[in-house]
Amino acid sequence: AVVTYNSDLPDTRRICHVGQDLVKSGRIAAGLMARSISPKDQVLVITGNMEFRSHRVRVDGFLEHLETLGFHSDCYELAECYEQYDLTYETVRHALESRPGLHGIYMGTENVRACVDALADCRRRITVVVNDLTPVAKHALKKGRVDFVVEQDFTSQVYRAILILHELLVYGHHVRRPIVNVDTSIITRELL
Repeated sequence: AVVTYNSDLPDTRRICHVGQDLVKSGRIAAGLMARSISPKDQVLVITGNMEFRSHRVRVDGFLEHLETLGFHSDCYELAECYEQYDLTYETVRHALESRPGLHGIYMGTENVRACVDALADCRRRITVVVNDLTPVAKHALKKGRVDFVVEQDFTSQVYRAILILHELLVYGHHVRRPIVNVDTSIITRELL
């Protein structure tokens, strides 16, 4: 019996997946961004690798909801940075230097440090929305370099996955839902 958590493998024989609702996470990030900037402003969207389902689905949720909120497809640039510091830094720095209309960055994956470093080096202050309250994101949030963190409950993912396996293997309770989503929350500097 296999239960996945955090990263789903939907094309396998896993009995259940426990994780964040990735579309919802992207939609939340878009809503936060739209409340902070104008539909005429430009947004840089950084992701790891669009071949990874979790990266793609989260970004798709963000872009689809951003469009429903009045932002047209020509207002954003999507960049795959493969979670590499140097590539993320150069991408953000180039966008900051070449696009004066850039007022928002959505970090759909890791390397928040590269984004924050590029912003500091360019001496720009724009709206930044990131996923996951990592130690780097928490520090950037405390310092006011990140505005919002869309957080998933990692502890609950692990706990629920183990509990599902326990219920199945010990008591024979079958899984009722093939996907169990954990809570998603919004963290701001004031909540730390």
